Amino acid sequence: MDQYGLTASMRCVMISTSSSIWPTTRAVAFQQQGAAISLVSRLPYAFCSTLKHKAQATSVSLSVSVRCQGGVITSAKPAPVARPVIKVDEGGGTVMNTNVLTPVYMDFLQRLSFVNSRESSYPEQDTVTARLTAICGSYLPERYISLGATMGHIVYSYHPVDLQVKIGHFTALLLMVDDLAGSLTGVARERYLEDMRLFQMKFTNPEGYATRYPGRGDLHEVLEKYIHYLKTDLNPFFPTDLRLQTLMIKSVLDFMEGNLQEQHYEEHPIEYTADMPLLPRFLRYKSGMSEPYAHFCIMHTMSSGSASQDEHFFYNSLYPMVPDLVDVFDFGNDVMSFYKEIQNGEDSIGILNHSRIHNLTPLQSLRDSMETVIHSRTRLMALADRTGSEEMKERIVSLFQEYLIWHVTNKRYRLDEILS
Repeated sequence: MDQYGLTASMRCVMISTSSSIWPTTRAVAFQQQGAAISLVSRLPYAFCSTLKHKAQATSVSLSVSVRCQGGVITSAKPAPVARPVIKVDEGGGTVMNTNVLTPVYMDFLQRLSFVNSRESSYPEQDTVTARLTAICGSYLPERYISLGATMGHIVYSYHPVDLQVKIGHFTALLLMVDDLAGSLTGVARERYLEDMRLFQMKFTNPEGYATRYPGRGDLHEVLEKYIHYLKTDLNPFFPTDLRLQTLMIKSVLDFMEGNLQEQHYEEHPIEYTADMPLLPRFLRYKSGMSEPYAHFCIMHTMSSGSASQDEHFFYNSLYPMVPDLVDVFDFGNDVMSFYKEIQNGEDSIGILNHSRIHNLTPLQSLRDSMETVIHSRTRLMALADRTGSEEMKERIVSLFQEYLIWHVTNKRYRLDEILS
């Protein structure tokens, strides 16, 4: 969904900038639910020893910046020792300098009061996995079922198992649809992208699809299954809340469009300039599918026994949290998948596009996204407190802990290469 490389999507060259000096290591303690806990002391041993060692670097010099063609050079005195966050390997590909990233991610996790506890890292999720396998094991590979099950069970552990399964199913479908768009080649890729373009017609007007495209047949199986999911009680909003079901449908249609646009830019790179600062965020929102995940967080919070009172509480007290929840899911995923995407050679993701437009180093852009998540957490805690719901406050605390755990413990994101 996100893809980077410093020269493919924009004509840029690398220049040296001033170094950024990090302070010597320090023991950082933080408060989580009333207890002061040290991040390093609570990490499993495999994380702990390496993180302590890497945190003792007394300085980190950065030397990567982006100078857009025709732009103004703003380089300062070059650092005596260059340590770019993105390096070019012998084959011409881009690789990450993990020595630079480790302290940055450690600081981010500490500021979010993250604890990598054994309970969070190895949840008991056999029931969710088994039920997902029974529902979609015939067409979804095991790795997607596992990712979906962990999302439903870890991030939304406060929901009943039935709801965890539905969220897991949604996640597994989303990840496979996204991966196929980037991994298929040749005729199979062309057919699949055309299926994505026709998804909205097949969903809303299957008879019209059959009439307009006689003999074409069904869309790719995973897309047909997505249509079935949206129209039935496999999804968590149907038939109890048709308004939120509509929101989910809108988000899936946005996702198809955003994904197609990303694939277009992969083949026909756009030259990002300073006068299009909103484009990366717009594309990220389209492709991120973050709004349903925000509503998964606040749904079924309480029941007063009165439908009108519950509706008022939802839309007046909880709904204002949705924008910040959207940013947490979008920017949080950008941050936690950044390393994996660079290592995979991806070239159309928000953090690099933001750096290109604003003439920042990739590391500065990464830090901007981290700050967005941190500020959203502050606002969400304040909004949750105003609801007067202890359950909602606990959910927000849990969200940041478990959403990070979901990324840290999934091999898909390769974070063990930074944190261990």
